[in-house]
Amino acid sequence: MSCNVEFVLACAALCGMAFGCAATAGEAGPAGAPVNRVTASGFFQDWLVVGGFPNRQIQPEAEGGASRDGYERDFLAPVGGESAGVLSADKPVPFEGPGGPAEARPFAFSAASDGLLDLAEAFSDAEDQVAYAHCRVESERAERVTAYFGSDDSARVYVNGALVHSVWTEGRAAVRWEDSFPVELREGMNDLLVKVEQRVGGWGFYLELYREADMAVARVSRIDGVSFEAPSLVLPAGATALSGSLQPQPAGEPVELPASVTLHDADNGTLSSHDARTSAPLSLELPADYEGYVEARYRVRLPGREPLTGDARFYVGDYAAAKADLLEKAHAAVARLRKELDDPDPAVQRSARRQLPVARLGEEWLAWDPEPPVGKNMEVFARMRPAIEALARGEDYQLAHPGNVPALMDLPEGMAMPGMTFWVSLPVDYGSGGPWPVIIHLHGSGGRRPWTPGTAHPHEGALWNYKFGVPMPYICITPATNARWDTEILDLLLDHVLDVYDADPDRVALTGFSMGGFATYTWSTRRPERFSALAVLSGAARGNDLSRIAHIPIWICHGERDQAVSVEGGRAAGAELERLGADVRYTWHPDLGHGIQASHQHTEEFWAWLASHKRKPAPE
Repeated sequence: MSCNVEFVLACAALCGMAFGCAATAGEAGPAGAPVNRVTASGFFQDWLVVGGFPNRQIQPEAEGGASRDGYERDFLAPVGGESAGVLSADKPVPFEGPGGPAEARPFAFSAASDGLLDLAEAFSDAEDQVAYAHCRVESERAERVTAYFGSDDSARVYVNGALVHSVWTEGRAAVRWEDSFPVELREGMNDLLVKVEQRVGGWGFYLELYREADMAVARVSRIDGVSFEAPSLVLPAGATALSGSLQPQPAGEPVELPASVTLHDADNGTLSSHDARTSAPLSLELPADYEGYVEARYRVRLPGREPLTGDARFYVGDYAAAKADLLEKAHAAVARLRKELDDPDPAVQRSARRQLPVARLGEEWLAWDPEPPVGKNMEVFARMRPAIEALARGEDYQLAHPGNVPALMDLPEGMAMPGMTFWVSLPVDYGSGGPWPVIIHLHGSGGRRPWTPGTAHPHEGALWNYKFGVPMPYICITPATNARWDTEILDLLLDHVLDVYDADPDRVALTGFSMGGFATYTWSTRRPERFSALAVLSGAARGNDLSRIAHIPIWICHGERDQAVSVEGGRAAGAELERLGADVRYTWHPDLGHGIQASHQHTEEFWAWLASHKRKPAPE
């Protein structure tokens, strides 16, 4: 049964209900634990925790049984046991530690703003350990509420000394609403005790309690994404509508929210637009006799929150046959261009060297593209299809259609990869201007893939120029790697770009995110004579000799809440470059973590700044 949450949310807002924040905390109870009350947010902010208990590996007594003894072992036995369900701040818990007798003293600890009680943060050296968290729940009456729980790793939950939930797992991440169970609260004070054991990695839990009247609000508060669910990614030829539904994530009981969906073709043209609702069937109209790629872009409106957006990719027609036909055309284009490499006219040779990587990518990728079809691969197919068809006809597609085109540069034997895939985008008026600035963008570790021609996927850095509807006035190169960036391979790529494109060697800018930011420092300090400007997003210099790039303008960008690459790495590099007399520009994001790409890569200012500088000679 679905719920229409808009009216419920509006009424809740008028009544002053708080959503997505900590539950109200009251005075400490007689056991010294914080007192919380059930509110619309569901979360409890304040806890008393005790831990550091050893969690040894054991042989399970039965298949699927616990393989760590901390799950079954009652470490609270000296202070009344788990069945007592209480902790006291002034009552240490004695236990036998690895080095002999020890004791753990309970202390106050608060959940994060998203409700996670992060035990890894509460306890140092957090591996192979067990901890407990205790609070008191005050209820005005005896009532049944619903608990939603997620833990990293195994856990047990006690209410008033009774075990109400237990879950054993060899390992899992803490996810909201992963488990649910009823909880009977008595009038007055109720003791809530959570035990969580951990082996390695993350450690903590989410626990939320809701009354039935607050469930509509709760279901919306937990939504962190929306997926487009469809029976198939490939529709038969002649299909007149695309069917499916928008499903809020994480999955649960249906929630209806207002939404809009727009269908686009491979050229970003609009096929149709529709009003919609989540968790309800969709039938999205397609043009008559349409064949080819379809991208469904959707936007879901959430009361009091930023809209959620996303997209899904489809193909109308015989996708396998279309790929086979295009592969034959790619073979023909490669054969023609390789022949032209030996043409007596140097201009024909240079043109063939420029176009051959585009045809080679098509040839390799079409032979690789696996079954069943994958949405992102359909997008790559749609992007390359007009280029391969034009090359098969003997036309120069890049000059006639500036924009992102995937390419494959074959590498010499003995290199780390047999080839480097990359996206290249040319300015709209490439054929009538120039020479043009070159901007190279290096992706982070999240963009790595095992090497196949399919690594030329349209990741964030490659698609930034579509943000403005037309290609930007620069030659944009976005390579892909399967491991750490190899500066020897990158040098070959830049050699290729300067050889075959009307590129200005005095205006070659380099930028990278995360792993690509580290590589920006590494490549530029090894080859400082090649670059006119640098921009590092969420990266660090990691021992590179920054004196070699002190003559190159650099823009350092970092999120101050970055947990993957500390902002101090960015600050340290900037301070050293300033000491060396470099022209350093900074952007610090106080409210952002590691993922700051969109704050820069989706702005014209960022790319214009990179392209505005000319190469300076390195000081003697």
